[in-house]
Amino acid sequence: MTTAKTELRRRRSLLWLIPERAARSLSWLVVAVCVILLVLIITHIRTNSLDRQQTQLTALLSERLCSQVDFHLTKVGVPGQYRLSDVLVGGDAGEAELRATSGTYVAPREGLAGQLDLEGGTWVLDLKNWTKPPGPRLLRLLQEARENDDLRCFTLSNFTVELRLGSSRLTLRGCIGRADLAPGGEIRGRIAEAAEGSRLTLSFLLADNLQSVTIAGGPLPWMREFLSPTVGGPLAACLTDTDGQFTVATRLGTAAGIRDNSKADLTAALDLSRLPEELGLGKMAGKLDVSLKVWGTLGRPGSFTAHATLAEGTTGTVSADALRNLHTLLTGKRMLLPSEDKEYAFNTFEISLLATPEHLFTTTQEGRSSGILAPGGPPLLTVSPGECLPIGELLRRLDELGRRWKEAHSS
Repeated sequence: MTTAKTELRRRRSLLWLIPERAARSLSWLVVAVCVILLVLIITHIRTNSLDRQQTQLTALLSERLCSQVDFHLTKVGVPGQYRLSDVLVGGDAGEAELRATSGTYVAPREGLAGQLDLEGGTWVLDLKNWTKPPGPRLLRLLQEARENDDLRCFTLSNFTVELRLGSSRLTLRGCIGRADLAPGGEIRGRIAEAAEGSRLTLSFLLADNLQSVTIAGGPLPWMREFLSPTVGGPLAACLTDTDGQFTVATRLGTAAGIRDNSKADLTAALDLSRLPEELGLGKMAGKLDVSLKVWGTLGRPGSFTAHATLAEGTTGTVSADALRNLHTLLTGKRMLLPSEDKEYAFNTFEISLLATPEHLFTTTQEGRSSGILAPGGPPLLTVSPGECLPIGELLRRLDELGRRWKEAHSS
């Protein structure tokens, strides 16, 4: 009975014209073609849908970040969650350039603002750009974050961050970071190296009339370029283990009310034996601990306070010639010593200075002697607080010491 019905249906179709076995194969072929066509249609619809969503998301992120954003949309997960690859943000002249191998954008949901998370990339920052007032693009970015909740949180993971300052470069590797719109209406962020033992961190602030970035930790070997215009190239080159923090900003108020754009609060080490002989100061040995506060306009001579002491538990030596030269440098008068060739040991080195681009002042720490003191003996060099020396005169005396050294060592 069943066979008869099958035969009847077959005769009513076009398939009765061909043998039964061939008809079955053809039927499966028709089904396969239909499935393939269905898959192609679904793929086409999905591709068109992804293309439309990528176009819309590109426009949204470019608008919120106020910079061209390019990426490939690889997956749409739960509603409002997108997986991205080959992300590029910025890169135009004067902008930071950020690249990421992958990322995720999560649209606002359940009272949470939109968030962009990027992974495995590089970010290049020129610190000098942070000394300028926020430009129109950054102000628009700030306004977009305040007015829209599409993107108010931005995170980085496994990033390499390159900081540029003139010809100097500082590279932070394996970084994690986060930036948010703060309750006060400004954008605050922080980046840190995730490697064990690393102490370097970077924090930044963007407000209506102020932007600033601070690098903290150590060592900061690239600080030499910042310090050279203020403390002099030879001395800056001799400072090692420079730890602390360095800030560049649109403006930094000081006690004098000057609107500076850079400052540093550092501790460093100075090996007296590394001072270049051509300075003409003479032979000295001993390791000093130096505390420096420097502020001013980036790339120009600024102001600083310095306090130098002999490292704890150490001693130093100074030649008679060096004592005379140091005395001449500070007072303009030559010091009388009984021997030209004698070398003196000292267990105390304590000098405090305040310098501006125009003057140098000698100061003192409360309750502490200032100068170079020999063990159990009279002071080898006394530094009186309150002395004022024009910087021009100090440089003239240094030039004179250098000239005498060259004459004594010229062939």
